[in-house]
Amino acid sequence: MKTLRPQKEKVSAATILFVEGDKKKTLLATKALGPLAGAVLTAWSLVEASKIIKGQPDISLLITQMIMDGEDTGPELVREFRSKFKKGRILLVASHPDKARALIKKSCRMGDVLTSPYSLSSLIIKTDNLLRT
Repeated sequence: MKTLRPQKEKVSAATILFVEGDKKKTLLATKALGPLAGAVLTAWSLVEASKIIKGQPDISLLITQMIMDGEDTGPELVREFRSKFKKGRILLVASHPDKARALIKKSCRMGDVLTSPYSLSSLIIKTDNLLRT
């Protein structure tokens, strides 16, 4: 297996939607992901993420948790994202990654899973890899 390392140059055309219920984590991730993409959009709930998906002409990568606020929101958001952005990538954050891997395999195959809790460096590396595939 090859080592995953972020490239130095920005994937300038990319737009990332980062969905996370914790505002502090969202601010840290947005700052960390900013150098990789042209834009990083954020949402703190399924409803907010859904509005962004409906209103954006293009999103290159969805990063979302499998479970937010005690609800299994990942599959619903993945379906909505996939129906609009057929070529978009998905990064699912999960504390139990098996279900997330099965969802990626079933729904898009253009995605990956990030086990929670995660480090900013692992988020950056996985994001960079997905944007470049």
